[in-house]
Amino acid sequence: MTTSALPAFVSGRRVPNVWDAAAILCVLAGLVLVAHAAGGTLAPLPSATTIHLDLKYLPYYALRTTMRMFVALLFSIIFTLIVAPLAAKSRRLGVILIPALDILQSVPILGFLSFTVLFFLNLFPGRVIGAELAAVFAIFTSQAWNMTFSFYQSLTTVPRDLDEATRSFQLSTWQRFWRLEVPFAMPGLVFNTMLSMSGGWFFVVASEAVTVGNTTFLLPGIGSYVSVALSQSNLAAVIYAIIAMLVVILVYDQLLFRPLVAWSSKFRFEMTSGGEAPDPWVLSVLRRTRLLQMVGEAIGRVLSLKNTIVEIELASPTLRVTKGDGLSFFDRAGILQGAQVVEVLTQGDGQKNGHMPRVTVRLEQRDEKARASVLVGVAVGTLLHRNHDQAFQKTLKETIFDRRIAVDMTLTVDDAGFVLTLVDEDNVRATARIDVEKTLAEKAEMALAGIRTQLTKTGGTEFECASLEMDLDQAYFLPAAQWNALRRDALDNLRSRRLEARPILQTNVLRNDVAYPISTVDFEANIFNKRSREFYERHGATIAEPAAETGLDMRGRRLMTTAYCVKYELGACKRFPLDGQEALPSTVAAGERLREPLMMIDGDGRQFRLRFDCKNCRMEVWLPGKDEAKVGVK
Repeated sequence: MTTSALPAFVSGRRVPNVWDAAAILCVLAGLVLVAHAAGGTLAPLPSATTIHLDLKYLPYYALRTTMRMFVALLFSIIFTLIVAPLAAKSRRLGVILIPALDILQSVPILGFLSFTVLFFLNLFPGRVIGAELAAVFAIFTSQAWNMTFSFYQSLTTVPRDLDEATRSFQLSTWQRFWRLEVPFAMPGLVFNTMLSMSGGWFFVVASEAVTVGNTTFLLPGIGSYVSVALSQSNLAAVIYAIIAMLVVILVYDQLLFRPLVAWSSKFRFEMTSGGEAPDPWVLSVLRRTRLLQMVGEAIGRVLSLKNTIVEIELASPTLRVTKGDGLSFFDRAGILQGAQVVEVLTQGDGQKNGHMPRVTVRLEQRDEKARASVLVGVAVGTLLHRNHDQAFQKTLKETIFDRRIAVDMTLTVDDAGFVLTLVDEDNVRATARIDVEKTLAEKAEMALAGIRTQLTKTGGTEFECASLEMDLDQAYFLPAAQWNALRRDALDNLRSRRLEARPILQTNVLRNDVAYPISTVDFEANIFNKRSREFYERHGATIAEPAAETGLDMRGRRLMTTAYCVKYELGACKRFPLDGQEALPSTVAAGERLREPLMMIDGDGRQFRLRFDCKNCRMEVWLPGKDEAKVGVK
């Protein structure tokens, strides 16, 4: 007998691999380092004045500086997520916040330190943490403004079609912020976070030297290390500090920022496709781990088992187990195992008597060596996780978003026939009728069921029947085709009525008499009709002459100003030579100069004089005056 192989996510034993060990060690090492560095912030303040230039102290100083910068970065992110939306969504706050941020980012870091040090030291008297907060705030001022402006710019440039999509899904303001605006801004925010982090290194020396009166406290860090090394003219210590900075930057770039950039790239909104960059090695390592990928969602514990039949107490009354689900669990030896639900025998419904619902399933594993279906490693009390949700995967494949308009239907009868009235969710009403000879149905219940079936089938239309009320004195018989025709006519009428009732947004232009910036306007204002003349007169402008199209004598006057330049095309521009670009066939030879004035001749033989405003890179087309000689292009 042949059994089909189970999917990879439930096959056999799952032993942690070397990548799991590497990931766990990295996490534990990070936690230990953070705890070690944080412990130094609780020391008495005088101990912060001693900086050792011995090389063995440098890793600890680098750790303190890095932690200081990441704490400042965390506060910068919180500040960005609060201030930027306020400025972008409120016009009144935006008028205040944007200029204020522009002023704050121009204030030197020492300007902030001068009035914030005492405040933070008084929060924690006699402790290093007060000076640490002062340094963190100083670094914060070098990071926050750039990130806030980036997030503000992204919020004000969200594409309108994406915003309309969120409104059609009826997302709340909170949901739209986290599901549209933050993801749309994420690529730019991550990039500017990297720039802000890099910019913070320029202020490390100043931020780690806290001065109160005549006393200076040097906080443990690379900045203080460099400051002391420079004061003692210790060039070797300065070089060591630079190497330590490079190592720290390389480490957090590889472990944090490169994975963040790769993750944020999926939110990039581009109209054209670009080349995909390879994933950073950190993401590749995480994808190779087994424990991190195989545990999944906790669904419940085993209550009893017999052979391959398992009774499970679910962790939540809303959980459902489906045939095909993949389950994982740790056996008594601590090895991760996998199994597949091949049959659901009983399914509990809701929470009863304070107990969670229970489900009985048949589980199977795949033993490749024995080539048989078995179940090992499961015991009473084993915690089961779901790492493959069959119902969810099916929903993803089959569900298509389809917005329907709810319609209430009412069927009535009169002497001439039947009338179907529709009222939609916007209270738009439409009716349709069919005049037929009424025939009583022999089987009343079957006839009424048939009427309900035919009238509620809205098919592929944008409507959906929410309710059907049949106000009939008897059960009548009509062929299904006539009921369908009545429904189609009613829906068509409702669609037409909805278009008629659709609100039309109209904007009223506010007429005003604000003074026009130019007191006297000439033909360039293009005043050709009565309306344009009234506009300029209402705004206080004096009309010297009408538009050129009225027959105005334009001889000796400028007709056009353009960025297109004949000199440039002929290779005679002194400011911007062609630099190897292909010029016109009549390109001027090297060293030869054009004889000016240049003239253009149109198809009717009319000549136009060219003037060149080289300072502003413009060319003007003039109509020659009466006394100007007509010459050709030289």
